[in-house]
Amino acid sequence: MKLDLAKQLKAENIYITGIESKSGKDRETDRAKRAEKIKVSFSIPENMVALTGKRDVYVKILNAKNEPVFNESTGSGRFTYLGTQSIYSFKQEINYDMNDDIPDKYSISWSRGSTFDPGQYKLEIYTEGYIMGSK
Repeated sequence: MKLDLAKQLKAENIYITGIESKSGKDRETDRAKRAEKIKVSFSIPENMVALTGKRDVYVKILNAKNEPVFNESTGSGRFTYLGTQSIYSFKQEINYDMNDDIPDKYSISWSRGSTFDPGQYKLEIYTEGYIMGSK
């Protein structure tokens, strides 16, 4: 059990940014109604007991009402967390390399297909049935 906990990856330095497209170029925005995409960036520090390899990372975005933001036609779906089904906004396969002394950095973008409602959003990152981090 302790070894299983030690193998878990942790997400650090988590950033969520709204992206709007103007004249074919993407630029950051802090206005939800202008955001067409969400960009999530995070790093995973070295973990000497975690296995190197590919993993699916599930990102759940929660709106101001603490409801999941999702759109199945743009990649949202369901995953299992603590034995129950939960909704994820989007997922991405990452390749974790534990042999690197520098934390692995990842950046994932998702287009919901519509703009976002105003308010404070929360973010949770999961893999392999556990939560890696939140912001």
